[in-house]
Amino acid sequence: MNTTDRFLERINSFGTQPLDPASLHQVKRCLLDYSGVLFAGRRLLGDRLSALTSSGVCGRGAYEAAMLNGFAAHVIELDDGHRFGAPHLEAVIISAMLGVAKKESISFERFVNGILIGYEATIRLSASMQPGLKMKGFHATGVCGAIGVACAAGYALGLNDTQMKGAFSAAASSAAGILQVLDDNSELKPYNVVNAIQSGLTAVCLSKCGFRGPDDVLGGKRGYLRAHTDQVDLETLLGANERPAIFQIYVKPYASCRHSHAAVECALRMRGKSTFSAEEIDTVEVQTYRLGILAHDQTVIESVSSAKMSTPYSVAAALVFGSCGPEAFSEQAIRMPAVQSLTQKVRVVENERLTAVCPEKRGAIVTITLNDGSTLTEEVEYPLGEPENPMTDAQLEEKYTSLMTFAGVMADEIERIKSMIWDIEHSYEDLINSI
Repeated sequence: MNTTDRFLERINSFGTQPLDPASLHQVKRCLLDYSGVLFAGRRLLGDRLSALTSSGVCGRGAYEAAMLNGFAAHVIELDDGHRFGAPHLEAVIISAMLGVAKKESISFERFVNGILIGYEATIRLSASMQPGLKMKGFHATGVCGAIGVACAAGYALGLNDTQMKGAFSAAASSAAGILQVLDDNSELKPYNVVNAIQSGLTAVCLSKCGFRGPDDVLGGKRGYLRAHTDQVDLETLLGANERPAIFQIYVKPYASCRHSHAAVECALRMRGKSTFSAEEIDTVEVQTYRLGILAHDQTVIESVSSAKMSTPYSVAAALVFGSCGPEAFSEQAIRMPAVQSLTQKVRVVENERLTAVCPEKRGAIVTITLNDGSTLTEEVEYPLGEPENPMTDAQLEEKYTSLMTFAGVMADEIERIKSMIWDIEHSYEDLINSI
């Protein structure tokens, strides 16, 4: 049995197990989070979302809608992720599964299990290939998400073992995504989500039509793993887990890149404890791990996209506004003189201790020096939203409500969608048609 066969055997086993209450509850949490970021992302894109549809780039079918939803759900930078593998998940997997559910007649159980399988495949692959995947310049969301979509959709549509392997092979051969899209003024980071959804769903269609792939697309001499990383952790890739990988995700409370969140939380804590103003700050030093610095230490902010990728801007915004939600990354916010000035005072440096414990911990130490020479220091090991420091259901509902309100959704509709998500066992079809 080769690497591809062993991986598929491990992934497919999740579809044969009874759906336990804890896993169902976790999927509900992901759906609630996804709904908030999706509606908020649609509002943020505005007319450009309609332009994508009318231009012919994306049509109006269920699968095309899935790609547009993926773009919208990722653009606001508040979708979930995984600190070991560094993929974003709900924007890719849930968008794709909603497309499948709207196009095909799949049961509630297959919808939920498909999400679990998609998360499992994406997380196992990405976590087994890091940090080599990132060091080679690949974006885990695109490179691993395509395979996650193929596994999720393939299971939901009842593909047999031969068809599933064909879909897996096609997705692996077309998986793509580079981290250069995070740099400069690029707005193409969500395109890697779109491409993952398209590649994964197309792969399933190809396999259903009888097209087969190589015997070991994953572990072959010219296969997926060798192409994307120099070292693979086979235990992470193929080993047994006590719980499904979906329990390993983080949920984002702040609308910036996750690498900035520990520093943002430090800044918010200090702002809450003290009464200093932004004008009283002389310098801000952010100590963090090496992988959290590359492409995230820029102080020249020219667009909303670059602001979200910048730790100096995110920390400055947190100190000025006392929050770090979507409003802190508006065009108006990034042009405020107070924020621009403070961003220039933030320096990001490596802390070897934090590098040594990464990715088990992705922490930061922030030191603020005031004009009078006094200093304030705060350290965060696990920012809010990590499995070790999870958001409660109540906090998640608060995030959801805030994002839906930001999107302009009426209060009764906000409550209706929320209630359907928590009661998806009895409202599955209505929910699918409401998101």
